[in-house]
Amino acid sequence: MTTPLVSIALPVFNGMPLLEVAIESIVQQDYTNVEIIISDDASSDDTRKFINNISDDRVVKLLNQQNVGIFGNLNRCIAHSNADYIQIMSHDDVMGMGYISGQLRALQMHPQAGFVYSGCRYIDSDGKFLGDSSADRTPELIDQATYNWIASHYSALPSSTSTVMIPRTTINAVGMFDERYRLAGDIEYWNRVSERFEIIRNPAMQIDIRTHAGMTTVNSQSGLAYLREEAMLANWYRSLWSPEEFKEIERFRMKTRGVDQFGWILRAASRAQLADALMGLRLLGNRFPIHQVATCFLLRKLRLLPDVRPTVPAPRRV
Repeated sequence: MTTPLVSIALPVFNGMPLLEVAIESIVQQDYTNVEIIISDDASSDDTRKFINNISDDRVVKLLNQQNVGIFGNLNRCIAHSNADYIQIMSHDDVMGMGYISGQLRALQMHPQAGFVYSGCRYIDSDGKFLGDSSADRTPELIDQATYNWIASHYSALPSSTSTVMIPRTTINAVGMFDERYRLAGDIEYWNRVSERFEIIRNPAMQIDIRTHAGMTTVNSQSGLAYLREEAMLANWYRSLWSPEEFKEIERFRMKTRGVDQFGWILRAASRAQLADALMGLRLLGNRFPIHQVATCFLLRKLRLLPDVRPTVPAPRRV
């Protein structure tokens, strides 16, 4: 049997019925020298039954007895992969024709890259088109200085893990995803890769990223995890800048991400999740002055908040 060149890593938890659409989009790709590694993270729906009924001999089936979380499950897929390239895929997303071959071509053209991430389209739970990434003006070749500036201000460059293909050489160099992170493990990994490699942006929009109520990242319980994990990530960003520059970056983050998180705290309080709301205030207050965040939140609601722009100069390529 020929060793596949691409492993498609598909961690899943309670993926039905969207998993079926995702699998169909994978098996219909024009590039076929792949293995498809599906790892079920102890689902409570019909996911496991569906996986067991897949007859494609390129599919490797992993069935966790206990839930290990998003990045533990992704690591399990990677650990069982055999190919030189690993394409990550979420069970609720949909590959367009030519997606795998386009990602592979981008990395083969730039063998020095730590990973490639692609453009994308956005769809809702029913597959309705919501928008796309065509407005992204990030350079296609992203060096460390450019990555540091963008990530420090905006966090993740890839809009979804499903847009990312990683060479085996990168995993050998920097290791696996950090399972201490429940939600932001992808951001931590991209940061780690950027320290060793350039990154490639493939502007082609050949994958649909789905937004729906069942996503872990939009679950009402995810707000506290993001607050904790973004505080952990802040230490890495702090190491990149002078104290004065980092203060300016944090001021920008307060007016953007901090305001979003304050909105989550208010929603938690409105749902009578008072313990979560109080913990959220404590975590947010450890990073930003709450009265300033609240003021910015109110001004945004009233549409009186001036356009928020970074004040730390960007590298010339951005």
